[in-house]
Amino acid sequence: MRFMRSYLWYLIGLVALLVLPQVVSSPYIMFLLNMAIIFVILALGLNVVFGMTGMLNLASLAFSGIGAYTSGILAVKLGLPFPLALIGAVVVAMLFGLMVGLPTIRIGGHYLAFMTIAFGEIMRLIFQNWTPVTGGALGLSGIKYASIGPLVLKTHWSYYHLSLTLLVIMVYVANRIRVSKLGRAFEAVRGSEVAARALGINTYYHKVLAFVLGAAFGGVAGTLYAFLMRYVDPGTFTFEESARVLTMVMVGGRGSIPGVIIGAFLLTFLPEWLRFLKDYYMAMYGLGILLIVLFLPGGVISLWDKVRSRFAAGRRAPAAQTSAGKR
Repeated sequence: MRFMRSYLWYLIGLVALLVLPQVVSSPYIMFLLNMAIIFVILALGLNVVFGMTGMLNLASLAFSGIGAYTSGILAVKLGLPFPLALIGAVVVAMLFGLMVGLPTIRIGGHYLAFMTIAFGEIMRLIFQNWTPVTGGALGLSGIKYASIGPLVLKTHWSYYHLSLTLLVIMVYVANRIRVSKLGRAFEAVRGSEVAARALGINTYYHKVLAFVLGAAFGGVAGTLYAFLMRYVDPGTFTFEESARVLTMVMVGGRGSIPGVIIGAFLLTFLPEWLRFLKDYYMAMYGLGILLIVLFLPGGVISLWDKVRSRFAAGRRAPAAQTSAGKR
């Protein structure tokens, strides 16, 4: 019964996302919806690394950039269609995740966070200065519209359905990881590496694997971004944006897939909702995030858990009184 209820919420969310394009008439809002989906996929990848396994990765945008540039180069210079560019981007991002993960995972702790910051900055400099391949500071342009067979996705509305399809796939993959033996091993590593090793879990292998899987999510998000913008700029893949994705995970609820989805959508649209404050909107944006972190340390999703537990306690109290009266 609990299994059915959890999937019911996913179904309700999917129906809502399918209905949205029918009621949205603004191209800008549709663009933001596409961006929100890209951020959700990025946050899901970080949730595998940080939420499930407990490793603080501050280079999520670096892997997204690798995916964006790889798919853009494959599309522009080799003329590959979107599906093949996507596959190539995911493979390359995973290879980079493996190369970075193998040496840095052994460091652990806050040193790992510093290493990922350094890696992200190195990749940004490569994107900016490897002009013959990446286009340098001017960026990579000339990416054609995404196409699936004869279907060319020229509008934000048509592209939204592609983004949403990939989102459903990535949410399914993230959920399968979470409930599988692999996900339980990740959570054991997050809880205590010593205890995990005592249970026979190869903690090094699982931490590297989590890093590679997180990079794969970044590759998907980067490809979606490249074909949405049809242009890739090195200034997009910065530490500040990686910190923003981390904030989405924390605000939504670390380790919770529904929470991560809510956090990504919330922090994508919150700046737009606060635009009416003009010069003060960034201050209010930061204050709002601070209040959520202070009063909801388990993320926005924990608010639902509190409401549900109080509702359940309220239902149990009359039942207990009735039972006592009968005695």
